[in-house]
Amino acid sequence: MAPDEPHGSSINTVQLADIITSSLGAVFDRFLDRQAKRDKLWQAEQAEHDKLRQAEQAERDKLWQAEQAERDHRQTDVLAKIMEALGSSSQPTAQAASPDSGLSLRV
Repeated sequence: MAPDEPHGSSINTVQLADIITSSLGAVFDRFLDRQAKRDKLWQAEQAEHDKLRQAEQAERDKLWQAEQAERDHRQTDVLAKIMEALGSSSQPTAQAASPDSGLSLRV
């Protein structure tokens, strides 16, 4: 403030503090708004990432179940062939290797 300015046009310390405070408040409000937008975007990205991860896991589970079913089917086929072969050679041997006998076969 120059000494030759009229008294009515000068800004006192309280008014200056109010201007600075309101300006800083506005800047801080904008910062918070931007931060909230970033948080929402991050949450949306995380939700999409989680959704993709769940879909990939579901696909892996489906493939694993199909592989298990195929493996079980092959084991059943092999066991049936063994039982058939044993049944044609001798009846007691076929009974000893039957599923009820407690013996198991791994393929």
